Amino acid sequence: MEEKTIPEIVSINQLCSLMNISRSRYYQILSEGLILPPIYSPNSKRPYFTREMAISNLEVKKNNIGINGNICIFYNCNRASYSSAKNNAAKKEKKTTTTKHTDLIEGLNCLGLSDIKPSQIDNVLKKCYPNGTGNIEEGEILRRVFCQIKAQNSEDNVNG
Repeated sequence: MEEKTIPEIVSINQLCSLMNISRSRYYQILSEGLILPPIYSPNSKRPYFTREMAISNLEVKKNNIGINGNICIFYNCNRASYSSAKNNAAKKEKKTTTTKHTDLIEGLNCLGLSDIKPSQIDNVLKKCYPNGTGNIEEGEILRRVFCQIKAQNSEDNVNG
């Protein structure tokens, strides 16, 4: 969203709408210190954000890095691209045998990583979870795989 269309004063509901997140997700990331907290009107005691604060909070979602420097992964990607990715994955599954790690690949696509191969995911999973992923939540696995692949692809790791 362009800065010009963001009002000078933004309510919590408006910020949630701009970020395309639920209020419960808002309170979760707020409690983790990932976004700026609202300021309160002295007269009405109602919380609000200035345009600059809203833009800073929108950057958190855009970059997946909280204002405190911690990684913050958002799973609700653009619905159109998600359904398109889901349809493409379904078509690929019909053409070939069931692709290994389809859910992880879709999640990584939503997080901006494309052209990830199942063999890459296998390597990361073997490295991070040598005893398997049996009791580990899917979200944690996705986060760890994302971080590992991003770290492998970072400019610091490129031999020049």
